Amino acid sequence: MDLKILFSRSNQNIKIPVKNEFKPGYDLYIDMEWFKKSHSSMAILKHGQSIRLSTGIKSIFPKEYYIQIEEKYSTGLIALKKSAGIIDSQYRDIWEVLVVNTSNKRIILCDNIIFNKLKEDENYTKHNVLYNIENDSLFQFIIHRVPNVNFEEISEKDISNYKLEQTSASRIKKLLNRIKGKL
Repeated sequence: MDLKILFSRSNQNIKIPVKNEFKPGYDLYIDMEWFKKSHSSMAILKHGQSIRLSTGIKSIFPKEYYIQIEEKYSTGLIALKKSAGIIDSQYRDIWEVLVVNTSNKRIILCDNIIFNKLKEDENYTKHNVLYNIENDSLFQFIIHRVPNVNFEEISEKDISNYKLEQTSASRIKKLLNRIKGKL
């Protein structure tokens, strides 16, 4: 059965999330109209600095699911780390991601025009990391099903005595039956 996610965009220039058959997630882009209003055409992040980025997307989906936003491999390589990333089915605001520069270099997030100007300057690219957020997505989102979970408390001693390699579902059932048999 296919899952239907309803979504809206703050403006029609926001790229719709896309996925190919080889990726586990959907590419998620920054709302460039919002970015240019908030940061002109470029944001410079020094080591340890963070920035909130808007995707311009709102959604509705069934309560049996949640969305997890993750860095793409290329985002991780430049040491730009996300700080938040779970969207549950009740969330109706715009998806935003807080990112932090963990690199020793400055990270420059920019549009096409700034990127094309700066990438030609070898001295600039030697000391900074350039990322064209107009063309490249920083993130992917993955859709997960929320399992129904039943918690049952057991003693600390029983947990300590239980071997790690025995954590299959059938072995856990056997343990619970053994514990209940002692009661």
